[in-house]
Amino acid sequence: MLNEPQVIKSIIASVIASILVIIFIQPILTSSGKFFIWLGEIFYSGLANMYYEDAALGLREKHSFITLNILFLLVIPFVFFETLKVLGPDLKIKMSLRKLQVLLIIATTGFLILSFAILTVTFASFQMNASFNQRMVVIKTLVDEKSYDLIKADWALMKSQEDYDNINKKMEKIAKYKGISLPKNLW
Repeated sequence: MLNEPQVIKSIIASVIASILVIIFIQPILTSSGKFFIWLGEIFYSGLANMYYEDAALGLREKHSFITLNILFLLVIPFVFFETLKVLGPDLKIKMSLRKLQVLLIIATTGFLILSFAILTVTFASFQMNASFNQRMVVIKTLVDEKSYDLIKADWALMKSQEDYDNINKKMEKIAKYKGISLPKNLW
């Protein structure tokens, strides 16, 4: 059975295909994997830094404004779609109603994902600000006014998780030196 020419040709073809995969396909897959890991790291660090910058800016309603504007922009296509339904089939359009429905579903899904991201940033910002303010109330009784103002200035200049961690380390060091414990960080 192994001596049959068809079986030998199949085995040779399989070996050649395996070698071609190893030579050509594997490097492409490896490079693609590294690219997506690199892209994910950039996206994650940018998103994480956005949390800390938002927290440094304090409590504000920018996210509600952004969400409201996006919602408004999404309402326009729905109004357009409903207008097309009212006008009926006599209206000649290049895009079919079915395609328009699919586009609206995609836009709505995108809006929901964006809204979730905005809510996450808002929640993180509120948690960090609440913790910082609570800890600063305790710190104020332990340090002079200049040291207190320096910690607040560091918070106002915060741009990354490293900055956030350094501020909290500074506060913990003061608390440890004074022999007290600070309230737990919420974020």
